[in-house]
Amino acid sequence: MKAIRLLATTLLCAATTVAVNAQENLKKAIDSFINDKSLSEYFHRSNYLENTGPENKVSSFCDQYVFVLPMNKKKELNPVLNAFKKDTDVAYNVYSKDAGIDNNRLTNIAYGGKLDKSISFGAHKDRNYRIMLVQDPKDSLRRYCYAIIWYENEDNGKFCGSINVIYSLNPQKVKNNTTTYINLGDLEQLKELEKLKDLDVLKKLGSGTYEIQSGDMQDNNEIKTSTDFFRRLSSLRATFMKSRSTNKDDVRTVLANKILELCREHGKLLNQEERKFCIRSIEDMQMREWDVYIKGLFDIAISDLKK
Repeated sequence: MKAIRLLATTLLCAATTVAVNAQENLKKAIDSFINDKSLSEYFHRSNYLENTGPENKVSSFCDQYVFVLPMNKKKELNPVLNAFKKDTDVAYNVYSKDAGIDNNRLTNIAYGGKLDKSISFGAHKDRNYRIMLVQDPKDSLRRYCYAIIWYENEDNGKFCGSINVIYSLNPQKVKNNTTTYINLGDLEQLKELEKLKDLDVLKKLGSGTYEIQSGDMQDNNEIKTSTDFFRRLSSLRATFMKSRSTNKDDVRTVLANKILELCREHGKLLNQEERKFCIRSIEDMQMREWDVYIKGLFDIAISDLKK
């Protein structure tokens, strides 16, 4: 019995060590790349950090390193890509997509202390994507995401891309889907939110506080006709347009994602004239929007409707 316990303990320690080492392997390659002094002029860095808890512990972060390299330096990314390949055996999820492949699949990564933020990968046909999700061996509820994107920009002759390192709760390990919490006291003009309660998108939590679910749409099966499609789009559009006055980027991002999901999953219900009408409506929203990311979501929604 002692031997069995010893073996189990040894295997557990070995598994934890492998996970840590493998994660450090990729991390070291990324650190070496982004901290290479000879490449520093080609990087633009952005960082998000959230601390919560009594000890002000880091609960979530998102570090993005965008690079625009001369073409003769593109080999500098190879050690990172090689490290990625070596470490895939410890990841619980790996996503790869090469340039030229258009499979209409977006990988959405949630992060933030309440999983109230997200970033999507896979929208560009001309780019290469490598995404790895690794469990945090020290916290069973959290995970790391490593996303590497690169492509050759023919317009300027540069080798471009980004490296994203994200840490947060694992949505698969927490009870609720990704959510955004808003208080209607701050959104007095957002009366159209009430309409979304019928769509299971909006859930009242009490005291004027609502929860907009930003996970997968659970009520897609209810959309069976073009009339259902327009009813959904009308509510989402009205809410989106009125939310612009609140400067709540998280709310608008959730609604834009819902519109994208609607067009992607149910655009086939529309005839040609109905598609044109929807495209014009989304273009109108896009024209009034100032956030580049949300504009990009609308670009993808319009592209899906044109197929």
